Amino acid sequence: AHDLELQYADGRAFVFKREGEAWSLTSPHRDLADKYVVDGIVTRLSNLRVETFETDADDYDAAKFGLDAPKVVATFTLGEEENARTVTLKMGGKVEGKDNYYASVGGRPGAVTIRGEVWESTLDKDIDKLREKRLTRFWTGGMSRVKVERPGQAAHEFKKADETWTFATLEGAGTYAGEGAGEADDTK
Repeated sequence: AHDLELQYADGRAFVFKREGEAWSLTSPHRDLADKYVVDGIVTRLSNLRVETFETDADDYDAAKFGLDAPKVVATFTLGEEENARTVTLKMGGKVEGKDNYYASVGGRPGAVTIRGEVWESTLDKDIDKLREKRLTRFWTGGMSRVKVERPGQAAHEFKKADETWTFATLEGAGTYAGEGAGEADDTK
């Protein structure tokens, strides 16, 4: 999938676009999406299994299964532009007395049931669970210098030469070339 849209009955709506290996949140506002969370949603839904086939009819009563006003509608766009196809999954009401939910997939007749954990563990997400949590994203292998400045305190600088990091402040300097060289300790 390279596009994913989630529309919830409570009004939440999220649109994601894959850019290389990363996902971006494009609506309700632009932001980086948590790659692992969105990939998890796509993987889980692409491997979704039917628990029971409720009806095979094209003209079934959607309201009976809560599919007239689904709990969530997940729409995927698969393939490149000229060969793109869209798959839509609707998750309806909860099956009485069970942990399952009714569902339907566009292009496939009838209604089925799916496991309830799909809702709890995969689809019931708010914006904070979908957004990238890392403050910055960059490849550290190409780093050669890091400077840390804090108001009212001495600046710290780390420089890398020949795989050896040198640490310097106004109070002194030192060198570290052991395992994990180049990884700053952010616990202080």
